[in-house]
Parts: sequence; C-alpha cells; structure tokens
Amino acid sequence: MKTREVITRLVQFGLGMDGILHLGSFGMAVYEDAIGTAIITGLQTVLFFTAVYFVGHDHTHHGDNHDETE
Repeated sequence: MKTREVITRLVQFGLGMDGILHLGSFGMAVYEDAIGTAIITGLQTVLFFTAVYFVGHDHTHHGDNHDETE
C-alpha cells in the first residue's frame, strides 16, 4: 500500500471517529433539550460523515498522471 493511501485511510478513520463523537454530542443535546446546540452539532455530524465518504474516493488531483478517457 502506498504512503498516500495509508494517510488517506488514517484521515478517513479520524474523521469517522470525530463524526461518531459529534453524533453522541447531538444525542446528548437532544436529551437535554438544547435545540440550538443539537442543530449545530447535527450539521457538524453530517459534515464529518460526508467528508468520510468523499475522502479517499477516486478524485483527480493536480499532478496525477492517470490514463483516463472522459
């Protein structure tokens, strides 16, 4: 496995764990009837899980020399 792939997977894992923590915070905010906090934390949770999905997927980066036809 290449170094870039390892780093990408570690970043995905870290974002996923942070997303789980935000999900827990969201649940606690809902339980405590802190609606404003729940909304903000819920949006952060969605952002983290969206980042986990997109990080590591097949994106074209500057300097990559792929033989892809579009």
